[in-house]
Parts: sequence; structure tokens; C-alpha cells
Amino acid sequence: MAPVVCVTHRKDVDGLASAAILKKVKSAKVILSDYEEIVDQLRNIRNVKELFVCDLGTNEKIFDEFLTELSRIAITSHVTYVDHHPIKDEMLKKISKAGIEVIHSTGECTSVLLYLKFKEKLPKAAALLAAYGAVTDFRDAQPIARRIIEAYDRQFILLEATMLSYAISYRGRDTKFLLKVVESLADMRYPHEIVNVLRYSRLQASRMANLLREISSMGRRMKNFAYMETDEAMTGNVANFLTGAFDTPVGVAYRRKAEFVEVSLRGSESCKHDLGAVIAMVAGMLGGSGGGHPKASGAYIPQDRLNDFLEILDDKLN
Repeated sequence: MAPVVCVTHRKDVDGLASAAILKKVKSAKVILSDYEEIVDQLRNIRNVKELFVCDLGTNEKIFDEFLTELSRIAITSHVTYVDHHPIKDEMLKKISKAGIEVIHSTGECTSVLLYLKFKEKLPKAAALLAAYGAVTDFRDAQPIARRIIEAYDRQFILLEATMLSYAISYRGRDTKFLLKVVESLADMRYPHEIVNVLRYSRLQASRMANLLREISSMGRRMKNFAYMETDEAMTGNVANFLTGAFDTPVGVAYRRKAEFVEVSLRGSESCKHDLGAVIAMVAGMLGGSGGGHPKASGAYIPQDRLNDFLEILDDKLN
């Protein structure tokens, strides 16, 4: 029987930090995934001893297939689903009923949840992995994350986490680099010590600075949000910039892929909507899928429905 496998979110620090924790404590084989890939990747998993699915929220469009594959694997393996994205209670109950261990909280991020589960088996320095995930997922004010961060120098954690996040943004499509990051984090190396993290983070900072200078002319304004198309892998960063550049409560950035458009929404403190719920509803209406947090969410929309998406979203945010 194959060793422990971890399928985790490839696009952010929380997903990679979660994988590093499991690599450290379980010597897990890591498979990097995203929301549109998860079901296909689960279909290819056979004969594993344990499976962890981390930081990959599910939604109504893919849930039945997602649960089918998890249930199949759970017949012969111990399966654990660890996540912090909002999910309907009935979905969580169905996952648990299928014999799958569920570790879920919308408060703390996934890497913090995993750190708590395996704290006794981890070195003290592994707390930093949870801290990196909490900071970059905007969960550093939550009770457990806050206690972890208080034990260290906050500015050091912010610096290390931001460098790592920017390096991931710059090389987000480079699976070899991302797996090397996971391996290095599992070895308890600080982000600034990992090969190319400093270089990539500096390049990404330069890219973002140039984007910030240009965003006012590149972006467009709807009634209730600002939006723009980008080639950036981390569309959420662009969406954040848009809220400030256009003084609007919501920023929307999108990137075209083969058959669909990847969309990220970010809300400022003045945003009164639950963006995760809004985008899930709008994306579902158009044959796409989406979800996320009240102030940070994402979706996949069919290419030919992008204009419809923007118009309907503007109406729902009114």
C-alpha cells in the first residue's frame, strides 16, 4: 500500500504550509491542486494508506463528484478533509457520514488546524508554518493564530510570510519550485533561506509596483466594484489593488484560461456583502462554480459568460 498522500491547494502559503506540516509529521507525498483540478486528481488516487485533502473548499457544482471520490478512497484508506472555507452544514455531514474525518473551521486557517492536530509530534519551529498561513490568509487575528504569532517577532513573521507569498505569486505555475518550497518548509527552513524565494519575491514586488502605477488606467469601474483583466497568477493581489485605486469596496480581477475565466474578488473593510456567498450564487447561475470567504472569494466562469457575470455581479452588490 502506498504511503500517506496530501492533496493541497497550490496557490497560496496556507496550502503549501499545510503540506509541509504533513510532510514533516507523516512523510506525505504532496500533490498540488486547485479547485478545478481536485476531482480529476482524486480519481487517480489508488491504494493509499492515508489521504489528506487540505485547503480546498468545495461547492455545490462539484460536491457530488468530490464526495464520490473521497468515499471510494475511504473504503480502503483513512481519509481526512481539512479546510477553513465556508461550506454548508449538510455537505459536512455527508462527508462525515461517508467515514471521512472532517477538521473544519471558518475561523482559523488550514495550516493552523493541522498544526493543532499534530502539535505534539512537531518541532516547536513548526508553529511558524501555521503563522505564515494565518498571516497570508488574513486569519492572524483569530485566537489560536494570534497566540502563535505572539510567541515570535511579528515583523519577522510578516516579512517571511510576505516573501513566500510573493514568490508563490511569481512562480505559481512552476510545480517543481512549489514542491521544493514544501520540502524546504518541512525541513524547518525559513522562507528567506529557500533557494530563489528572495529573488522571486523581489521580482514579484517589482511587478506589483509597476502594476500599481498602471492600475488606474488599466482598470474599469462598474457601479459597485472595479475590475480588470490580468495575467497575474495571483489575481487576488490585483483585486486588492483595485479597491484602493478606485476607492470602491470590492475589487474584481480575472485571468483567462482555456475554456473559462478565473475570477478573484476582494472586499475592503467597508464591504457589507458576503463575497463568498455572492460569487457562489452568481457563478452557479452562469454554469460556473465559486465560493470563498466574506472578504475574499473566487470563481470559474465560462469564457462566453464573462460580461453576463460582471453585469449580474454589479446588480447583486447593489
